[in-house]
Amino acid sequence: MLRTILLTALSCILALGLGGGSAWFALDRADALGALNIGKWVAYPEAGTDRADPYTRARIARNAALPLAPAEGLVFSRRSDESDRPLRAGCQYILEGRLPSARFWTLHAAPLSSDASIADEDRRVALHSRALLRQPDGSIRIAIGPTIRPGNWLPVAGNGPFRLILSLYDTPLGSGTSISPLGMPTVTPEESCNA
Repeated sequence: MLRTILLTALSCILALGLGGGSAWFALDRADALGALNIGKWVAYPEAGTDRADPYTRARIARNAALPLAPAEGLVFSRRSDESDRPLRAGCQYILEGRLPSARFWTLHAAPLSSDASIADEDRRVALHSRALLRQPDGSIRIAIGPTIRPGNWLPVAGNGPFRLILSLYDTPLGSGTSISPLGMPTVTPEESCNA
């Protein structure tokens, strides 16, 4: 009798642990179901529609996010640099390249966990397309990190991991336009950042 109770309890604990762990893993993965990957950038184009898969809906609910509808735009995020190392707030990065066509876009850094903070209270925490210096060829170059830099600079304070969030508003990507020739900016660490 006691053996049966112990085996049943062990089975329940194992089932809850494996079930909860697999659900957490599925929600935390950047390349989950419904993801659109362009280089290291990830978006969920169906997040704001009724066609969103259950994992995308759960991710939205867990993060208390308000996804954009396809006609409004598309939100991309990335958690790693070009060498697949996680982005860290204590490091200095350079984001450069071209962006997809959009009427307006914003770029900001967000912590990976809700209890962490990477924003400096005294500085602006986001950049947008209408207040940005562009390169002569129309591309962008943005310094990201704790140390102020000339030109475009996105301040990030602290030492923890973070992700970059690029929101494209009123973009043809949201209406189902082909994305094959699309290029996204790269994020490379400066030499002073050790992995």
